[in-house]
Amino acid sequence: MGTPTVTVVLAAREHMLPWASFVDADLEGERIRVRFTGWELTLQGRDLRELWREIQLQDVRVLKTAAVVEAGDCRLDRIDLQPLETSG
Repeated sequence: MGTPTVTVVLAAREHMLPWASFVDADLEGERIRVRFTGWELTLQGRDLRELWREIQLQDVRVLKTAAVVEAGDCRLDRIDLQPLETSG
């Protein structure tokens, strides 16, 4: 069995991030920010508490916006994935 990952489904592509590269995360209102080594993932929506709990357990395998799927009360309206600047 390989390393657990989370797949981020974006409009034009999909990107997998290994949970082994998880750095930290924070929940503020209707936004969750998750940092992985080299990447920052921002999730915006409503009723994100259930998703936050799953992120705490690193039990999320796929993230899609509400335009793609909506489960329960949690709704993801926007997903932004950006590479982090590295100082060399």
